[in-house]
Amino acid sequence: MEKLSQIQKNILDYIRFEVDSLGIPPTLRMIQKKFNYSSLSSPRYHLKKLAEKGYINLLKGASRGIELLGRGIPLLGEVSAGYPSDSEEHIEGYLDIGRYLRDEDSLFCIRVKGESMSGAGIMDGDILFVRKDTGFDDGDIVLALVGGETLVKRFKLLEGHSILKAEHPDYPDIIPGSDASLIGKITGVFRGYDQLPIY
Repeated sequence: MEKLSQIQKNILDYIRFEVDSLGIPPTLRMIQKKFNYSSLSSPRYHLKKLAEKGYINLLKGASRGIELLGRGIPLLGEVSAGYPSDSEEHIEGYLDIGRYLRDEDSLFCIRVKGESMSGAGIMDGDILFVRKDTGFDDGDIVLALVGGETLVKRFKLLEGHSILKAEHPDYPDIIPGSDASLIGKITGVFRGYDQLPIY
């Protein structure tokens, strides 16, 4: 897909927000009002560009005639593969690979920072595909929230206790307390971030 201008990205994000929260796309007038345009020609122009670039389909004759295409998987900020670090849930963009995956709504991506999982083939700068989940098995690589900090580790069960295990000898294992929760399973790794179709 072609890269978007900042205003096109903002309009696309607004359309996504309306569809996600209300279940229907905004009208042309709603877009005009949201972005303070004096006429309908500017939002109409940007919608046409979004359609030409393959992000939406415009349905003629419908007041809410916007159909989202290739929704994409949200790319959140960085996650620690080392010692725990703060991680905000901030969407940096969307990866346009959803059409190749099933159950796209339960997936998101996050970028790795650190080397504690290098023994499992997860390196600094890799993009991880995370499936939101509630069932975890011994040996799964997981995204966990520990003390308000997000990290990637291997989930292990030893004598009835869970351990978040590093895959590098320089990093200690973490025994999660009551404030810890598992967010999802790591289902894939992508190296070569600059080659991903992000919009």
